[in-house]
Amino acid sequence: MQHSIRTLPPMAASWFRVVSHPSRVVRMLLVVPNEMPLVQAIRQAPLHIGLTIVRPDNVDEALQKGAYDVVVTDQIRVLRRAQEHASTTRRVWVVGDALAPKSAWSCPHHILNWTANLSDLTAVIDSCLDGNGVPELALPKDADGQLPKMPSSALHLFSVLDNPNSSVAKIRKALEQDPMMVAKVLKVVNSPYFNLPRRVASLDRAIALLGINKLRSAVLAGVCFDAITGVDQRIITSVSQRGLKAMSLVRRMAGGHAESAVTAAILLDIGQLLMLKTDPEYPRLLEAGLKNGLSPIEIEQSHYGFTHAYLGARLLHEWALPADVIHAVAYSHSGYPLPSRPNSPRMLLFLASALIEAQERGGPVNLHPQWLEMTGWAQSVEEWQNYLADAEMLAIAG
Repeated sequence: MQHSIRTLPPMAASWFRVVSHPSRVVRMLLVVPNEMPLVQAIRQAPLHIGLTIVRPDNVDEALQKGAYDVVVTDQIRVLRRAQEHASTTRRVWVVGDALAPKSAWSCPHHILNWTANLSDLTAVIDSCLDGNGVPELALPKDADGQLPKMPSSALHLFSVLDNPNSSVAKIRKALEQDPMMVAKVLKVVNSPYFNLPRRVASLDRAIALLGINKLRSAVLAGVCFDAITGVDQRIITSVSQRGLKAMSLVRRMAGGHAESAVTAAILLDIGQLLMLKTDPEYPRLLEAGLKNGLSPIEIEQSHYGFTHAYLGARLLHEWALPADVIHAVAYSHSGYPLPSRPNSPRMLLFLASALIEAQERGGPVNLHPQWLEMTGWAQSVEEWQNYLADAEMLAIAG
């Protein structure tokens, strides 16, 4: 398998300006097989990129002379050499199907799939250099020229919920300012995904049974999707139901101590509504691609050059949600989370997304078996699949 070392010299720095720090110039060393999709994407990119190609026996020399910010490779030995030559260089491992020594999984800072594309690469580079890891994408605007905004009633309620001195009466008063929000929250909490022992008809009962964190989740699921106007309500319902399914699964995985992951799970696919708002043909595009065995992410990347996960994360960034929530949504469908952080929001959402996608297409869970083993979650996958199947049956029955 022929490898190339591809170096981005300063003349090409405009391509890899860091999203969160546009003035920052990044120097990258890319050592991957020529047939990797990412190499083809770089070659075909309509950008003026000066690339230097060096033979594999010059890897050490390139690392010694390069002073690179980021090294991207499928070879663990190259990552280890990078670690030896410059411990501050951020190391990105591109994982294929082959097994690697278990110790290899602790070497990289980030892990990319073999099918990674330019969006994935630029997002990881941004994240490597302490950015938010979200590509700078233009969000679709409403008819009045404004970006989608979190409903003001929800913002007010969240401020009340964040106040440790808020009483049940104060929370109820904040909710009652928006009767539509009350109706939607009660509808959500009575769904199978909240698994309450009996149907709830009053706010006081809902607040008492749910507690602050689950009430916040119910509000997110009930009203935040309404911020995306001009979209068919049936599609909004479908996306919000998938978010509730992901929320329920994340709670099953991590118990009651994963609120950032729960928030990210609810908003998992909000970017699909933005995609639809941008392109009314989006559902038909997905349908045609799925019939050809492509995943939604593959279809989006091929057609638009970015994915709904990145678009959704950009909206959450505009809404000033916590960084770990934004990061989890951005990487929910691509790149492997570090196995050393099995309970991170990104890990939990990545796993939930993979399980739900497998359930919806009726196929196996597409995860690298060695990576899954290293996370410590391998023995739980079958239990989670059964849980999803049971939840689906309850939702249908309901």
